[in-house]
Amino acid sequence: MDAVDTTTVCKDCLQVVPGVITANDGKVMLATNCPEHQADPACIEVDEEFYHSAWTDASEFLCVSSDTVILNATDRCNQVCRHCYHMPGDDPDPPISELEERAKNSDRPTVILMGAEPTVRDDLADVIVALKKIKDKVGIYSNVVRLSDKAYLDGLLSAGLDFICVSLHTKTYNNNSTIWNKKRKAMKNIRESGVFVHHVAFSMSTPEDVDEVLRTSFKYWDMGVHHRIRIPSRIGRCADESFYLSQFFEVLDTKIKEFGWYWERMYDDDTRYHVNIDIEGKWYRIIRWPSIEEIDLSELHGPPACQFDDEIGEVNFVHGAIVAAEKKLRAGRS
Repeated sequence: MDAVDTTTVCKDCLQVVPGVITANDGKVMLATNCPEHQADPACIEVDEEFYHSAWTDASEFLCVSSDTVILNATDRCNQVCRHCYHMPGDDPDPPISELEERAKNSDRPTVILMGAEPTVRDDLADVIVALKKIKDKVGIYSNVVRLSDKAYLDGLLSAGLDFICVSLHTKTYNNNSTIWNKKRKAMKNIRESGVFVHHVAFSMSTPEDVDEVLRTSFKYWDMGVHHRIRIPSRIGRCADESFYLSQFFEVLDTKIKEFGWYWERMYDDDTRYHVNIDIEGKWYRIIRWPSIEEIDLSELHGPPACQFDDEIGEVNFVHGAIVAAEKKLRAGRS
């Protein structure tokens, strides 16, 4: 492939700088050209042919989430996940007035409250009430542990909660029977409540986790517009050996055939970091986020947006999440 100019983020100063994408022995490489810092080129995909196949017309996707901005509701969490980009701590929760101001600063009509884990806020219902006066829709991205309490879920719905994005994972990944049982109860409560579920997400540690992910996902195929499978990349506290989308698809294809299921590629997003597939009529988004060394900002120009860092303002969610995580690492958060 010919060299392609792009923009990226310097892993040292975290500023947006020029970059160049090239191919070398079948691998796709990204070089960062920061005027002040030097870095070796980073591999962004080990299969050049797959890299070029992993993007199509994204016009169908763009209409799905272009109206959304993500806000951090809290730094705290009730779980410790090995792949958390946020790296929860005990910073004070932003007051409702601050969240209102951030919401007003975005012209997008939908807000997703994220964090760490938004449901650890005892005043989350009050936050939702306040933001519903500003925005058309308010949702939460949650590990749903606290939603095992039906009364708590009912309180959020009464406050005006419009939808939930579920971070579910699997029993083995959660590695805690009490937590997993609460999540299962929460999913039952959510299903019975009738609240709209945007998607259900699963994180993996190794490619072999795909068996349990698919089996767990199958139990909740009736919930969520689509399901997401996120494979590891070195963001935040994740120290797992990273693998690439092309490598994952080899394992995925084998496992789906073992199940006797069919799958096919769908249209892709506005980014090569996602690949959408149809498994037995169900939409799956396979995700591999870039690490700080691998960010190709030309692939991160679309929605959803976030306001995680005042210095960079409202940017693509992945861009904002990675920069915020790097700053926490440098501040000693682990």
